[in-house]
Amino acid sequence: MRIILLRLLLSGAFLAAPALAEEPRPAQQPLTRIELDEPGGKIHFIVKGELAAVLDGSGLHILHDITYGDVLTDDGGYAFHQALEASEKEVSDE
Repeated sequence: MRIILLRLLLSGAFLAAPALAEEPRPAQQPLTRIELDEPGGKIHFIVKGELAAVLDGSGLHILHDITYGDVLTDDGGYAFHQALEASEKEVSDE
């Protein structure tokens, strides 16, 4: 009788072990990452856990400084459209 009780007790402990196991934690997001907002049409740049920049249809919006080493020119989108047309032409030529 004691052996039966011991077996029942031990089997109960083994069956309860998964229930007592620690729940798996969701994977933590890296502090520096890029998040896509498909419905909003935006790309969020997160640096050290804080939003640093957003790219959307109207442009690149940056919270802090921009450092550059050459010339920064506003051409009203002319150079962008030229580069886009050139890349489209290259693709059509292939």
